[in-house]
Amino acid sequence: MKVHLWDTAGDPRFKPIVNSYYRGAHGVLVTFDLSDPASFEEVKNLMPIMRSHANDNVVIKLVGLKSDLAQAGH
Repeated sequence: MKVHLWDTAGDPRFKPIVNSYYRGAHGVLVTFDLSDPASFEEVKNLMPIMRSHANDNVVIKLVGLKSDLAQAGH
């Protein structure tokens, strides 16, 4: 098994590199910040990009982070 993890934090300068890594991927893990609604909105922008570059059978998992901050109302 070969695993590549990339934390680009949605930075646009990494977009050309990240798009090439979707090709051949069998799974994609997308994380977003539960305490920042804009973070989740960005997921909507990423999904079509992932779908267009990854194979048809790719598994995409969405994971919300910082639940402790979201519950605290921050």
